[in-house]
Amino acid sequence: MDSPEHERRHVREYLEGQTRDEHVVHLEKVSSEHVLGQHYDVWDVHTDRARWWVVTPMMNLYGQDEFKSMDYVLSFHIGLMERLHARQEKHIAPEDAPDELDQCWRRYAQATDALDQAHEAEDFQAVGMRLRECLISFVREMSTIVDLPEGCETPQAANFPEWAGLLANTMAAGKRNQGIRKYLRELAVPTWQLVQQLTHSSTADFMEAEIARAAVAHLMEMYTLARIRLKRGEPTRCPECGSYKIASDYRSDEQASYALCSSCGWEELECIYSDEHEQPDADPA
Repeated sequence: MDSPEHERRHVREYLEGQTRDEHVVHLEKVSSEHVLGQHYDVWDVHTDRARWWVVTPMMNLYGQDEFKSMDYVLSFHIGLMERLHARQEKHIAPEDAPDELDQCWRRYAQATDALDQAHEAEDFQAVGMRLRECLISFVREMSTIVDLPEGCETPQAANFPEWAGLLANTMAAGKRNQGIRKYLRELAVPTWQLVQQLTHSSTADFMEAEIARAAVAHLMEMYTLARIRLKRGEPTRCPECGSYKIASDYRSDEQASYALCSSCGWEELECIYSDEHEQPDADPA
């Protein structure tokens, strides 16, 4: 199975850094699978003292004396990652979310905490009110970090659907982004309607509130990703073959990072680190 040298080096350095006085004598990528939209690699690694499985992402090692088969260790690792994700998803914004959006994500976390404690219809209505304020806060804060068209007419402060539409038009402008723009605009109205319905429903229940919560989280994530995409610009492509498979390869022996194309092998020096404390994390995940 194809295993580029930089991946092999990352696995070797990770395992030798995690184990005590063990040195890798053999490593081989034995599986590469997509599960639930996530790519996982499994490595069979032998040291001078033991045999290990190394699974990415997030890079973790498992002793082969406890995990006898590759399928077993992969299933265990995926389950572990899903549990970690489930614990975090209600309270954590996307990793690259701008700091300016902290307030609305805090409002969202407060709404999820209130939902965990809710029992009666009035409690679920209160969750709806918190989600409503969360959406209004979100578009207000987002409008301060997105360069709106000069001279454009801005909606009233509490008019979430109109603000969301203006932001969608700005962050996904142009013919190339027509599909994304349409999706963002059409996402805003039903999400707002769900929250409004929850707020005013005298028969509100947990499932109704949970659907509204999930809808708000999805909208905030999609708009945040659109903002990140706009800020980053066009994705990096290999100048030799046009591939998007560009990895950052840190080489400890040189104390330097290279941009590396996993498809054709093209590489270019990115940075030289003069201080070991400036070195990036070894885990490529």
